Amino acid sequence: MKIKILTVFLCMTLLLTMLSSCAAKDKFLKNCGEDVISMMVEMLENDEYKEIYGISDQYDETISKLREGNYEKRAEIYELTVPIDQLSEKSFDEDDFSKDLYTYLCSSAYTSFASRINIASGVDAVATSSMFAAQKCFTSNKVKENTIYLYAFEDAYPIVVTFTVSGDNTLRALGYFIINDEFDTDDEDSIRKSCKNFGFSGVTVEKR
Repeated sequence: MKIKILTVFLCMTLLLTMLSSCAAKDKFLKNCGEDVISMMVEMLENDEYKEIYGISDQYDETISKLREGNYEKRAEIYELTVPIDQLSEKSFDEDDFSKDLYTYLCSSAYTSFASRINIASGVDAVATSSMFAAQKCFTSNKVKENTIYLYAFEDAYPIVVTFTVSGDNTLRALGYFIINDEFDTDDEDSIRKSCKNFGFSGVTVEKR
């Protein structure tokens, strides 16, 4: 009887530890993503940034649409799990590459997610999203796999932040605006359907 009670206790302790670890990882990723988004919004609102980088006036209409958004309100955050073969236009096998090169290819595939959605809105959307993309690097041993977070705002274009990891506990967070009115972010089902409409099948969507 005592052995059974001890076993149950150990299982419960392990479960609570795992849940605590997952919660800590989620909070860490949320905070990293929000840091990146803050930089993106600052870029967007700063006229000097546009001047320094010589951003053409032809993008003013798209930039104005982005600036109309309210990024101060708390976003709904979703974690997207996208099969690697859906992220890359060509499949590749881990056994065909060194560990470093395979990691690079996976990272590149993840960061292409937003671009493939924006391209359906035209060249201006892709260019503008790239101009106001922001990147930050963090150090953490909490995150072991590449991850995509979608920040869905009530009155603004959504933002995708991709988190890619390397072997030295470096986490690279890269944020892009999704400038496409057809990408619906109302809830998990809407996001899943939107992903499928833009060529990403088998996507899992979980609210964070």
